[in-house]
Amino acid sequence: MEHKTTRVLVRASGKNRTTFNEVHITDTFNQFERHALECRPYPPDFPPRDLLRSLVQLYFDHVNVFTSLLHWPTFVNAVDDALFLRDDGFRQVVLLVCANGSRFSNDPRVLMNDSWHSAGWKYFSQVDMLRKSWLAATPPSLCDLQMHCVSLVGR
Repeated sequence: MEHKTTRVLVRASGKNRTTFNEVHITDTFNQFERHALECRPYPPDFPPRDLLRSLVQLYFDHVNVFTSLLHWPTFVNAVDDALFLRDDGFRQVVLLVCANGSRFSNDPRVLMNDSWHSAGWKYFSQVDMLRKSWLAATPPSLCDLQMHCVSLVGR
């Protein structure tokens, strides 16, 4: 049986220096863990409208209440107007909101496989965290900043 292997450099800090160790990721990892290292699908796989609304509500009930990064009326109006289908930056934020809301959902549609450990990974793995260089000539947008903040607060 042939194993699929992906090479990844992992940062390892020493006492006085930082080194990078090569790690081989084989198919013994869970499907959702391997998927996060592979290419992201396009077009994005958004949840159905009813699940999307539920995940947004769960995010605001359980995550945003402690870290008010997103404005509820503005965000919900933009989701209802399907801005995430036209604006790539907002698409990233919506996918992260869905990923974080999935952790509090009992709906099996949020799973990548039968494991509840994969809740939200199908949305998180579609986000391109390095889609724009912070050293680019144009400054980061509000959605770029929100994307990085939302990715950190929920995990």
